[in-house]
Amino acid sequence: MPMLLQANGDLAAQNLLNLFGLNSLGQLALNAAFMVMVLVVAYLLQAVLAWFIDWNFSAKSFIGRRRKITEFGLKIAKRFTTFFIYFVALAFILGAYNIDLTAIIAVLGVGGIAVALAAQETLSNLIAGFVLLTDKPFKVGDRISLRSSAQQRKEDDADEWGYVIDIGWRSTRIRTKENIYLTIPNAELTKREIYNYTIKDPTYRLWMPLQISYESDYDKAKALLLQACRESPFVIQGKRNEAVHKGFGDSGVKLMLRVWIKNAEERGQARSDLYERIQRAFKENGIVIPYPRIQLVQQK
Repeated sequence: MPMLLQANGDLAAQNLLNLFGLNSLGQLALNAAFMVMVLVVAYLLQAVLAWFIDWNFSAKSFIGRRRKITEFGLKIAKRFTTFFIYFVALAFILGAYNIDLTAIIAVLGVGGIAVALAAQETLSNLIAGFVLLTDKPFKVGDRISLRSSAQQRKEDDADEWGYVIDIGWRSTRIRTKENIYLTIPNAELTKREIYNYTIKDPTYRLWMPLQISYESDYDKAKALLLQACRESPFVIQGKRNEAVHKGFGDSGVKLMLRVWIKNAEERGQARSDLYERIQRAFKENGIVIPYPRIQLVQQK
């Protein structure tokens, strides 16, 4: 019985050696040690290259400031470098065990096609992530507003906006003004109109529609509107702030106040401050803000 077990063990060992094209168990142990060494070297090389990328291409480095490389770009560079290093290490290990890479690559190619068909949505998000990286419509920390192409642009504070928290491979994370964290697939972002309020210039042009009655003094109303702009701490003085005639409505004359404010993030506060100043000024000077009215005429 012991001889039978030994014979089976010798046969299994010989089959294992034949599988890898080796001559002895000593060579198998040597190859195992070589594999461990290759993996250690790959790990150390990956760590050194990741440190090198962070040191030379981060936002605080000289190259990073000039090239404006994003955190997402650094992530992609480091992950691609890691993948390449371990792929080369795997090739060295398989070569040591006399395993033909051609057949493996062919199998991986067929498997890759199957995976691509099964994960079309995930791949589309990854590709959209690369598009966002190269096009750079926003970066982490920017305040953006998202709308579909079919939505009409609004000029009030009801727009859905938020701050970009993170840009990942598959999705982008946004914190809304209600402090809710949204995770939006990158492919969905590429289908929407993206309004960035802080990418280059934080200033913002505010459009404020209003009406005055037909009986009110039009020139005086315009002067009061511009006075409210001069008194508001949110408005940029020196830029072209204006009140323009926008036509005739059912209840009064339509006006549009167009002003530049210092920070797009404060447009809600700026609008509220200006409306309060305008309402007080109109009340003190006899300018009437109309409301819908219907005049009935009785015929005899």
